Amino acid sequence: MKLPIYQLEISEDLNDDVEVDFVALVDRPAIERDFLKFKENKSKFVIQSEDRRIVSGALMLADTPIYRNDQNGEYYVTFTKDTIEKIAQKFFKKGYQSNVNLMHDEALAVEGVTMYESFIVDSSRGVMAMKGFEDAPEGSWFGSFKVENESVWNKIKSGEFKGFSVEGIFNYKKEKQPMSVEESLWSEICSILEQIDFGGPGSGRRPEGGSEKESKGTGRMPKVAIVKPGDPRISSLRQGAKASSSEVDKVGKDYAEKLGGVVTPINLKSEDSILRKVNDEEGGKVDAIKDAVRNTVVIDSNNIESARSLIASDPRFSAENGGRIKIQQGDQYFGYSGTIANFKTENGTIAEMQINTPAMIYAKEKESSARSVLGDKKYNEIANKTGLPGGQGHKLYEEIRLLNAERPTVANAKKLEDLKSQSINYYKNFSF
Repeated sequence: MKLPIYQLEISEDLNDDVEVDFVALVDRPAIERDFLKFKENKSKFVIQSEDRRIVSGALMLADTPIYRNDQNGEYYVTFTKDTIEKIAQKFFKKGYQSNVNLMHDEALAVEGVTMYESFIVDSSRGVMAMKGFEDAPEGSWFGSFKVENESVWNKIKSGEFKGFSVEGIFNYKKEKQPMSVEESLWSEICSILEQIDFGGPGSGRRPEGGSEKESKGTGRMPKVAIVKPGDPRISSLRQGAKASSSEVDKVGKDYAEKLGGVVTPINLKSEDSILRKVNDEEGGKVDAIKDAVRNTVVIDSNNIESARSLIASDPRFSAENGGRIKIQQGDQYFGYSGTIANFKTENGTIAEMQINTPAMIYAKEKESSARSVLGDKKYNEIANKTGLPGGQGHKLYEEIRLLNAERPTVANAKKLEDLKSQSINYYKNFSF
């Protein structure tokens, strides 16, 4: 099988965000993002001066095919030396030298790490590759960073971070000549060898690394829509969801009766909501949507464990039958807690039934929605008990989501951490 090759390019317009705007410190050196964050591309760095806290290495390698396997299938992308020169020039013109994060996580932008030195290999001008990188192609981009951040420096010294990985939004140029089977096979062999730890100082190899986020390919995605309005897959999903509404409603009512609670009316996800989730969270995979039709069973907190036991024993929610049970709690959910149970309906639609407490509904939902589910008496009871306004949980979540979608900066990272802390502290008051 021959895989297509695409050249990635940027815009030279300073007002256009098709550019490289961040460098990440990673445990598996990289170069990737359409919004791409490229893994496994020999962009390791070396500590050039421990006393002066300087790390140097390759940022981008020219004309080096990078294997991709995503919602668009399998293919290769490359950067020409001319494109890399434009990338570097725009990077400095826009003052991105201190735009550094950890592991391509926009919430982990760091201060005290600055690129102060940069060059592009150009033998015609006598500019050669760094020692140890002599085989870097003409047009490859190198940089040196001053690391004044104590925590980051300690992680570099310990080997937790091993290289650089640039981030950017790119345009795809028309397909070039596909890579031959032999070239494709050899590239994949090299990629596999790069992940093997042969051990020992100077071996040039490193153990397998990378975050769960990277390994699952759920890093930041292209800002342009992957799935567009009117896509027939979304229309089919919504039709299936609507057709299974009565079945989902019955399941919710049965569980509410067994557990002495109430169930919300069926909620059918709008096309806009599905599009946002597909493009922003699911990498363009429409079949990853599991809540196109959903409801919520609201029960007393004393019955939560009983509810989870009942669901776990119900074959409809088993993984073998296409189901899933997910318990949400802790800081990773910004303080929110709940249970999500998915099951496959008779027409094949994956539906969602949530299990939650009145207090969490009060904290999460808008007042009008919460009152319609809980009733005025229960709503007022929770308000009096906590002395806090309802619905702040979802409000904070939306602020976090929108901030995450913006260009990552140090200021944004600080604001994100503040919002997350607010959410965690808010939800702590509703654990009854």
